[in-house]
Amino acid sequence: MSFGTNLKKTRTENGYTQEQFSELLGVSRQAVSLWESDSGYPEVEKLLEIGRILKVSLDYLFYGTNHCAESAKSVDGKITIYSPFENVVVRCAKIASTQQFKGGTNGPQYALFAASGTNTSLLGSDENRIIVGWYKDRESLSKEMAEINKALMEQQNNYTIKYAVPVKRKGIKIEMI
Repeated sequence: MSFGTNLKKTRTENGYTQEQFSELLGVSRQAVSLWESDSGYPEVEKLLEIGRILKVSLDYLFYGTNHCAESAKSVDGKITIYSPFENVVVRCAKIASTQQFKGGTNGPQYALFAASGTNTSLLGSDENRIIVGWYKDRESLSKEMAEINKALMEQQNNYTIKYAVPVKRKGIKIEMI
């Protein structure tokens, strides 16, 4: 079962309506609806809060089991990527990077996207693209992409971003911290 299916099942088993559950989390009812329809994922802090409120592990929410998901093999050809600096968790089938940015000396040079759609082009109209990391140079980006692709080939379920740099946003400007 998918994250959305597991979330809805667990929420209803605990007797919460979407409205009640959204109030407990401090989000809109529409956000809960999006999560339950697998159209997005909550932020990491919200995931932890969901697990606490519903008294289930994140393994259960994502995989429908209570055992450690890291030892399980992916059966859908996707991987769950956790990005600590971007504070996102995304289940994706592919990744792609931007071309080198032309910017200031303190700006990141590349961004890495994760996409979950079925289109063979990362820029396809049905794609849900999420930035999972910013990189100061081509070497760190290449290492990250190689490790993610290796994890995908080995059918691993999880990957945590390792080589990205933290950034701060000032309007449309992005700077490395």
